[in-house]
Amino acid sequence: MKKYHKYIALAALTCSLAACEQEDFTPSVQGDADAVKITATIGKLQTRVSYDERNTTFDENDQIKVVNKLRTSKNVATYTLTDEEWNTADPFVWNGASKNEFEAWYPLTASYTTFTIPTDQSSEQLLGAADWMTASSGEIDKPENQTLNLDFQHQLSKVTVTIADWNDEFGGTAQEVSTPKIYSKGTDIEVVYATDGPNVTTSDGALTAITPSAVGHTYTAIVAPAKYATTDKFMTFTVNGQEMTVLATPSSLNEEGLQAGLHYLFDLKVGKDAVTLYSVKVTPWEEKEIDGGVATEALSSINATAMTPDKLNAAVARALEEGVTDITVTLKPDAPAEMITAIRRAICDTDGVADSSIHLTLKGVTTIPGTTNWDGVAFGPGDIYDEAGKIVDQELVTQLASINLPDVTEIGAQAFYFCENLVTVSAPKAQTIGAQALGYTALTSVEFPELTTIPTDMFSGTWTLSSAKFPKVTTIEQGGLLVGAKFWPENNPTPFPLELTAEGDITFNGSYHFNIAERNYTGKVDLVLNIDKKDQVTFHDDGTATWQVRDDLSYTFKSITFVGE
Repeated sequence: MKKYHKYIALAALTCSLAACEQEDFTPSVQGDADAVKITATIGKLQTRVSYDERNTTFDENDQIKVVNKLRTSKNVATYTLTDEEWNTADPFVWNGASKNEFEAWYPLTASYTTFTIPTDQSSEQLLGAADWMTASSGEIDKPENQTLNLDFQHQLSKVTVTIADWNDEFGGTAQEVSTPKIYSKGTDIEVVYATDGPNVTTSDGALTAITPSAVGHTYTAIVAPAKYATTDKFMTFTVNGQEMTVLATPSSLNEEGLQAGLHYLFDLKVGKDAVTLYSVKVTPWEEKEIDGGVATEALSSINATAMTPDKLNAAVARALEEGVTDITVTLKPDAPAEMITAIRRAICDTDGVADSSIHLTLKGVTTIPGTTNWDGVAFGPGDIYDEAGKIVDQELVTQLASINLPDVTEIGAQAFYFCENLVTVSAPKAQTIGAQALGYTALTSVEFPELTTIPTDMFSGTWTLSSAKFPKVTTIEQGGLLVGAKFWPENNPTPFPLELTAEGDITFNGSYHFNIAERNYTGKVDLVLNIDKKDQVTFHDDGTATWQVRDDLSYTFKSITFVGE
């Protein structure tokens, strides 16, 4: 039976004990009462369980090196995990009055920037010793509890190959396997830490045989993040005296290449004349399940920077088929519209994907395409045609519950139009949004910190919206703040908080913005403006206030208050 996990992303380099949501324990050191105490996590998972086939964590008696870069003496110590606490015999102290900046690494044979991958990883202990990890605190002050919280990140790639099938030449029966080797593209590793993340390289990239850890016919090794040629050896082993060679033909090896911090799982079919590597699955390092000797992983994080639209579509579909609903896709900044369409098609075409089930993050990409033709390019409506070319229905992306767009600066017209179950949109860098982009959704609260223009009918038909913040908006197009039924007194008497707090003039284009015909919704709005608009506002005895937005246009609100006083 397959089991599915919601994976924790490898994100920040530090985390507090509260943020890690783990049971408390008190770290200790020997000696100096002013010494640096530490807790250590891996990818924000508490380090308590041994390194085994289920988890990648520190084991009892493991050692890490910690350095305070901003001290010149008493600035380095070796910590050992004993009795579930990190202890050191040579404690070092905090800078009390100035900043501290820590670097740490595992194993001790490494440094913060370099490591040589051991070629013998044939046991659980040796496999763990090949797992080069680093952590950094950034510049921090001495905390009151004197405890340094370190979150270690994997700098190498993990590979698991399972012989899942034997050809008829072997009668379909598993055979004895000896001398297994998995090949790394170099073993001398260096990492350069940049603002956009670590860049891991090898000195020569020469193929080097690694003796993997073996559990039955499942083989695991830690190797260099790198690209392979299709003619490169990826694995060799011997069956009944015959040496078998597995070439690095999957696209994850020769197109995208292995990436640091990820775990790649392959199935292998073995015949006397050929071996076939297939069924690659990719996951963050922290969790994997082995069921009957065959690794089964849900694909939740997809690096599509080197993928074609077809391959991206297949990757998203595979994740959905495995039951994954929280999906992160990393794209190139200038990813074409076809890549967004590929994601839409996977969501709409995969059987069994429930409404309101998909939580999607699109990283890297800066533009979400739009349309006015109902052509289904992004996540808005798509016309469905019969064989004669006649429109017979419309396809709506009702499966989408939330969308996170951390790098997007532009959202096209109707990009999420009629995503009827879309409750949350996060686009903190969005400067431009097209007409009707968020109409007929289920949004409840929105904030666009960089948006400068509210487009025409941005929220038309979104009856659920109950608050909005626009700190930089200086232009409001016609119908830009029509949000409908939420303002009808008979439907909802709750006031609507609206913040339009940019300095300077706010331009209102067109003839209506908060009302439809005789329905004036501004009487439900608690408006917040910048103080520089105070002379445009007239206050009334009943608490309401009128904003003269143009010489020929004014709106009366339930209340108006100001920021910047």
